[in-house]
Amino acid sequence: TELGDAAAVALSAVGDADAVLALAGAARRDSFTGLAREVKAWARAKGLDSAPFGGLPGLGWALLAARGLTGQE
Repeated sequence: TELGDAAAVALSAVGDADAVLALAGAARRDSFTGLAREVKAWARAKGLDSAPFGGLPGLGWALLAARGLTGQE
């Protein structure tokens, strides 16, 4: 809170990205990043990535890609 709201949001996003990469695993990082890009592009093309309008945000699609890649439920 000392840095302000914008800095707090930015730092939160960095922590979120690190957590998603950790979920995917270091050994699968290249596979994950490719899959996440494809899933997010698909969602964007279908109009499903618009969080303000009820769609999942990009982080949500990245989490789904990571979970699918690792086989976790």
